[in-house]
Amino acid sequence: MKKPSLFELFTLFLKMGTVAFGGGPAIISVMQQEVVEKRKWMETDEYLRGIGISFLPPGAIITNLAYFVGYSLRGFAGGVTAMLAMLIPSFLMMIVLGILAVKYSAVSMKPGIVRGIAPAVMGVIVALVVRMSTEQMKAKWGYLIIPVVFALIYFFKVNPVFMILGALIIAIICRCLMKEGGGDAS
Repeated sequence: MKKPSLFELFTLFLKMGTVAFGGGPAIISVMQQEVVEKRKWMETDEYLRGIGISFLPPGAIITNLAYFVGYSLRGFAGGVTAMLAMLIPSFLMMIVLGILAVKYSAVSMKPGIVRGIAPAVMGVIVALVVRMSTEQMKAKWGYLIIPVVFALIYFFKVNPVFMILGALIIAIICRCLMKEGGGDAS
């Protein structure tokens, strides 16, 4: 795999931060296409580990994931470069929107425009989930996990944080059992 220069990291993440709308889940899909599929800077497994790790620390998942990708490719400098490049467009946009909001505060925003973007964002998120889950399911019982988690979150209103923590605990238990049983834990 080719390791990008800091300049290549900066320009790619600046571009993604500028054109990728829809929040973390939508940008995760764009980042996966750019970093894993198009440029082949990372393997899918490593990228998925990065997504999982990015949920753990506080802060926006996309900022954490940008840092993870940059750090994995170019160390600390790469992590900081990717993270800052991802944040610069949002920072500048918020400054401009803040100035416009103060200047034109009497003009009402058209909520229909904002609501019109939501279905497209949902489509991107669903496509990401389908693509990444079909690539990563290795055991047939794994296909049961998705509807069970969906049901727990949607119908029983279980907080997604508890689902992530539960998955982490199950993974640790399985890894320990595999080590004790002499199986391959990787």
